[in-house]
Amino acid sequence: MNIGLIIVLNYQQEQFPSGRLIDLFRKEHNIQFCLLNRNNKEFILDQLSFITDSCENVNIVNIRKNQDNNLAVRAGVRFMQSAFNLNFLGYIVDDQDNDFLSELEVFILHQEEIVSMHLASVRSKRIKPTFLQKLLSIQVFLKNHQLEQFRP
Repeated sequence: MNIGLIIVLNYQQEQFPSGRLIDLFRKEHNIQFCLLNRNNKEFILDQLSFITDSCENVNIVNIRKNQDNNLAVRAGVRFMQSAFNLNFLGYIVDDQDNDFLSELEVFILHQEEIVSMHLASVRSKRIKPTFLQKLLSIQVFLKNHQLEQFRP
């Protein structure tokens, strides 16, 4: 199954977790990652470029900083839909309120279960949803299905 994951980065700190992201991305070859950069700091762009050079399944999309997260996700969807033939597409938004790395780790660890649960709920709908309507917020899914259920 072709899986895509969009990660909207709102990272403002100088301590960008590029090493941890590279480790996660290198382990997972069947997921195509799209990093949406909403921060135009030179340091962050250098780190993202380093990640894409180190991992073949990672792409960067730079967007304007003043776009909200919904528009950023839509830009990522358009990119992923045109670049890859995906059966599933999800997204994670890096807010200051959450630890997106732990949510990313949980998704990678339980991706088959999460994707099958989501696709089953999509198939159960009477009207066939569009590709954008099938998009899954990983954070909302984990919140609704008790994140602890998916912890190792």
